[in-house]
Amino acid sequence: MKRTHMNIGFAALFAAPMLASAHEADHANIPVLQCWHKDADIVCKSGWSLGWPMGGATLEVIAGGAVVATLKTDAKGEARFAAPEGAFVVLLHDVRGGGQTVEARRADLASAPPGMDEDAPKIGKP
Repeated sequence: MKRTHMNIGFAALFAAPMLASAHEADHANIPVLQCWHKDADIVCKSGWSLGWPMGGATLEVIAGGAVVATLKTDAKGEARFAAPEGAFVVLLHDVRGGGQTVEARRADLASAPPGMDEDAPKIGKP
């Protein structure tokens, strides 16, 4: 009987660091927000730093000191909205509920989706 308790204790000794490192890995996976112009609209893609999309995330568009739109991202982590006049900020709220937000300002928006820079040299058939 004593031997069984030792084996369980031995397993618990090695399981504890694995549980702790799994918890730390979740915190290393931080929210990422990328936004770009698409015609007269703005497209934003939310995701995680490890590469997964963040579907169901809440985006708030703030212009003139007020929330002008609240959106949910689709399964691909994307949301599209009409660009407000003047300066605005898009806030992404972390779906884990930890209170972390990520922001994108109008002045920082790309002219094309990430990886699709319109000014980059084209490779392949014209």
